[in-house]
Amino acid sequence: MKQTKSEITSSILTALAMQFDSHRKSHKPVKRIPDSLRNAAVAALEEGLPVSRICNACRIAHSQLKAWQISAQKGNDIKILPVLDNHSCLDKKNSDGSAPLTLSLGNWRISIEMADTIEPS
Repeated sequence: MKQTKSEITSSILTALAMQFDSHRKSHKPVKRIPDSLRNAAVAALEEGLPVSRICNACRIAHSQLKAWQISAQKGNDIKILPVLDNHSCLDKKNSDGSAPLTLSLGNWRISIEMADTIEPS
C-alpha cells in the first residue's frame, strides 16, 4: 500500500525528532547541534515540510532553522585571499630579525612591524 504525503511527512518528522531527542539525551543542553542534524532539518525544510512542524518536532526555534538554512545555502562559499603579495615585503626585517606581517586586500596593503624599543625617561 502506497503511503500518503501526510504519512511520509509524519514519518520524516518522527525520525528527525528521534534523532534530535537522542542527541539531547546524550549531550549537555548547551552542546552545539551537530552539522548532521542541522543538515537533516534543513533537508526536511527543502523537501517542503512545514517550518512550524519541523521546529515543533525537533524543539528548535524558527530563527535557528532559518539560520541553518542560510548557512547551508552559502555552503563552501569561502574565498581565500592571498596574504602576502609579490612585493619585496619579505626583504624588510624588524629590529629583532623577524619579517613584518603584511595583509593585501585588493589595492590595500596593511603591514604590521615591531616598533623600536623606547627607553623610559
